[in-house]
Amino acid sequence: MGIVKMKRLTLVGPLSTKPAVLNTLSKLGAVDIRDNAEKAEVWQAKVGRENAHYRKMLEDKQLLDSVIPIADKLAAQKKPMFAAKRSVSIQQFMRYDSGELRTKVLSAARELQGNRQKYEEALAEKAQASLQRDILLPWQEALGDSEVDDTRRIRTWLGHVSNMIQYENLVKALAEVNPTAVVKVLLNKDVKSVAYLVLAAPAVDGELAFVQAQQYGFQPLRQKAAKLSPQEELGHCERKLRELDEELAILQEEGRRLSSEKACFEELSDYFAVQIEKVKADEHILSSERLFVIQGYIPEHLAKGTKKGLEETYCVSVMLEDVTKSDEYPILLSNGKFSSPYEAVIDMFSLPNASEVDPTPTVAPFYCIFFGMMFSDVAYGIIFCLITALLVYKFKVQGGLRKMCQMFFQCGLSSIVWGVLFGGFFGNLIDAFSGASVKFPALWFNPMDDPMKMMIWSVIFGVLHIFVGMGVKVKILAATGKLKEALLDVVPWYLIIGGLGVFAYGVAGGAPVLKTVGLYVLIVGAAVVLLFAGRSTRNPILRILKGVGALYDITSYFSDIMSYTRILALCLSTSVIAMVVNLLALLPGKNVLGLIFFVVIAVLGHTLNFALSALSAYVHTTRLHYVEFFGKFYEGGGRAFDPLAYRTKYVQIDRAEAEPKPIKESLKHRFARFITAE
Repeated sequence: MGIVKMKRLTLVGPLSTKPAVLNTLSKLGAVDIRDNAEKAEVWQAKVGRENAHYRKMLEDKQLLDSVIPIADKLAAQKKPMFAAKRSVSIQQFMRYDSGELRTKVLSAARELQGNRQKYEEALAEKAQASLQRDILLPWQEALGDSEVDDTRRIRTWLGHVSNMIQYENLVKALAEVNPTAVVKVLLNKDVKSVAYLVLAAPAVDGELAFVQAQQYGFQPLRQKAAKLSPQEELGHCERKLRELDEELAILQEEGRRLSSEKACFEELSDYFAVQIEKVKADEHILSSERLFVIQGYIPEHLAKGTKKGLEETYCVSVMLEDVTKSDEYPILLSNGKFSSPYEAVIDMFSLPNASEVDPTPTVAPFYCIFFGMMFSDVAYGIIFCLITALLVYKFKVQGGLRKMCQMFFQCGLSSIVWGVLFGGFFGNLIDAFSGASVKFPALWFNPMDDPMKMMIWSVIFGVLHIFVGMGVKVKILAATGKLKEALLDVVPWYLIIGGLGVFAYGVAGGAPVLKTVGLYVLIVGAAVVLLFAGRSTRNPILRILKGVGALYDITSYFSDIMSYTRILALCLSTSVIAMVVNLLALLPGKNVLGLIFFVVIAVLGHTLNFALSALSAYVHTTRLHYVEFFGKFYEGGGRAFDPLAYRTKYVQIDRAEAEPKPIKESLKHRFARFITAE
């Protein structure tokens, strides 16, 4: 199907029906609402995202999004990495139209948020109390039941130094600057460990002694104003820690109770997301005191059914108009089961514009073939297929990731086929492990034994790929009434490149007649380029010079063709690294320890090679399409079809009853394959 044909839709109705119409369009998910081309003063100014209701919805959604991960952590059941979205009915989803229910769920969300704040504060307080306890514990051992306190004539301080060397330096320093001060060790395990001390000095110069001791590394236990002894402070810390543990347990239990509302948090967050999309769409709608006008685009095959359903349900008028390629309508791609996964490659680059063709059908076979050639190993291909199939059918991934997995599943099958043709199964594992008594045969040839043959075939596939791209260019030019440009600017390069290839084959040992035929074909193609590339000018000399300049493009084509030798490089790198892994794994021999070593090295080595080779195949196959292939015909720059729809993050809306009754039930099924969950 390629690019889906569109109709321009214009809907006019009384202002009172606008909310209901927007609800219906949102449920249908088939109308891309755009700004009206003509605007008059009678239309009201847009309020949209500037109104208080919108801001309130944003704040509430942010609140819900912040507590959902908290509820996930508190949930007893661990969430799978690729969990499928929970399905909810449209009735269950729309029950949040009730303000009372929204208030109840938001209240629970705020309670959970407050609960976590209290929990974090209690945790921080517990950490501080634990730190204080750890500081005081050695003093319990150092002091025992003794108490150290000031007298009328003596001032005392408890503290510590980092080690006994620092203690000795402290004693020497105080002996010189303040001989009346005394420092004694209360507890020390060894020379390198902390020494717990008591500092005593006459009251008259005690503060001076304290300051001097600090200058030499003495770190006091606490401020002098503290009224409790270390033993009393330790007891206080222990009591506080017990109280905090009880408080944390209560808060955790309350948090688990509140997290049971997680399903409601998710549903309400998605409900707000849908409502926010409606507000954004409303910014593109013109409204007066009594009327509103919606303009947008709708897939052609849905247009008549939607028009009939809306006009029968509401007091509105719907007008449909044909669009032309100059209208720059939004682009929606639709392809068959084989090609559609490769739309992900197009999406990452750029969608085609309205005057182009969908490149997906031409990208799909070559992407699959090139990836398979680069990743040509039967075992690797089987593993790749199993991983991607698991993600699609077990974990039911959605959106762009699903397309990528489906594409890589096909690429995995291609890898298996090319692995059989080239004789690769974990590299040469079967041959190496059996001592060459059992072989995994190559049905075609082994690139390791004949790399030149592999390079030639890489170039042949590259030329074919470029020829297809040029053919698409011819099709686009012919469709836009530029057949002359196609015949004079594109077709001659088929003759030049094809003739050069035939000539080279004849020179390399083919039939002598091929050399002559190839040369004549090459000359004809070059003559056409030389004579007609500068046809826009009447000056014959300038025309020839432009033709010579155009012929210089042969260097660009040669560079593009040689770029396909990366297929050879990636194919060989996959095989060589696998063979090296097998060689290393089998070094200790085939005894018990050797087999254990073999399993460990083989698993680690082949896992690494699998990951790197798959990544390289993906990157280089994509590059061949983006640079060499798309460079021949593709411009891109299309705007994606972006309908007003239910775009949900947490739940999947069951569309069985998502559309109003007047619109045919079959309409949903016809459009369902174009809807991609976000």
